[in-house]
Amino acid sequence: MRKRPYNGDMATMTAPTLLKRLSRPENPPSSFRITQRDVEIVRAVARFGYLTSEQIIRYLIVLFGPMSHQQVLRRLHILFDSHYLNRPEHQHLQLSSFSHFVYGLGREGAHLLARLGDPVDPRLQWAAKNSASATHLMHTLETAQTMLEFERACRSTANLQLLDHAALLPHVPDATRELDHPFRLRVTTQHDFKKVAINVVPDRVFSIVLAAEQRHNFCLELDRGTMSVAARRITSKSNYARKILGYYEGWKQQRHRDQWGFQGFRVLTITPSETRIANMIDAQRDITGNRVAALFLYSTPERIAAKGALGDVWMSSEADGISLLDRK
Repeated sequence: MRKRPYNGDMATMTAPTLLKRLSRPENPPSSFRITQRDVEIVRAVARFGYLTSEQIIRYLIVLFGPMSHQQVLRRLHILFDSHYLNRPEHQHLQLSSFSHFVYGLGREGAHLLARLGDPVDPRLQWAAKNSASATHLMHTLETAQTMLEFERACRSTANLQLLDHAALLPHVPDATRELDHPFRLRVTTQHDFKKVAINVVPDRVFSIVLAAEQRHNFCLELDRGTMSVAARRITSKSNYARKILGYYEGWKQQRHRDQWGFQGFRVLTITPSETRIANMIDAQRDITGNRVAALFLYSTPERIAAKGALGDVWMSSEADGISLLDRK
């Protein structure tokens, strides 16, 4: 009988052992029955790009309630062995950061979702798409963790629905839906007497739908504190002020209406520290002339962990203790 792969902490493995765990066995399971839980695992990984085994377990608990973690881990191994899921190879470079295996969508997983009518193209080379760098993996996992917080908050509140990223595509204009990058906000503006083109790519675009189809639309920016907030030249791509300018000009030019069909939107920035929030607000005031305070909201992971993503954990340039569902 083939020995079942190790289910524990990746950080305890040696590099050769981990590399072996990222490879599939020569004799994968010949047959097994796909369950609804398997489908939801594959859907979640397709939706977020990458998820750790811990994130997958937490998401399943939101959907189905308490369950055996070890059973889920064993099922993830089966789905990996059978090409429904992949384990991106670069995760072995950061053992100290990834305490659990990371999973991406596999070839058979893409075929499964296509058969179920989900918007996934099975012709894509999903194995090749899972060769992302360790830095990209980290950012994707952190973004997924943030959106899982919103998912949990919406599911625990009556009459709330989360439309997350790809789920928004049926609601955007036809021309936008056909773009290669439908959520890239494209604006052109004048700065220092020069015409400047700015492309802002949110980490996530999503809506929270209340009863009576009232929608709150958001662009998420997950800031890791690695770029300058401001720079001598705002046209430099390595500063956060450029993002602020792009969103502000997009709002002024009503690009959100033309491109996404949004009546309005807000930019949510999650950043590591209160000091960095203060610096971002200073840059925002300078760029906007202290206008449209409600357009930009800021928080930290600590604030969200304490009260949840829908709690009064957000700050604007004018107020603190703001909830995203406040009718202000």
